[in-house]
Amino acid sequence: MGFGGIIRDSSGNFVAAIQGSFAGRFSPLLAEAVGLREVLSWIKDRNEGPIVVESDSKFVVDALHHTKDDSSSLGIVLDDCKALLRDLDLCNVSFIYRSANSVAHSLAKAASSMPDHKVWEVMCPSFISDVLVSDLN
Repeated sequence: MGFGGIIRDSSGNFVAAIQGSFAGRFSPLLAEAVGLREVLSWIKDRNEGPIVVESDSKFVVDALHHTKDDSSSLGIVLDDCKALLRDLDLCNVSFIYRSANSVAHSLAKAASSMPDHKVWEVMCPSFISDVLVSDLN
């Protein structure tokens, strides 16, 4: 399973991107939550802010805003995400439709065939540049 995240400036231009994969079998919801946790951790390490994180998993986004205790694997990962969000100043997670999240989806799809995490700074990876340009139009 792979994940991807992109940081853009207020005009939508590329700032940085991350992609990675994790071994094992995950339900789609757990994969979304683990990917979100990885992206939030990356944002925290970069000391970014203010920032809006967009996810195309409505369930995960909604679950982040609930305080219900959940000891399942998904609940534990969501608790990690909530802790990261408390540590991040001015960071919000919001739902976005997959059709509007094509750059992150392309990063995640490509990550499935890569063994390690990869980070790009300043220069956009070539395999998402067309998607990024079309996203801006």
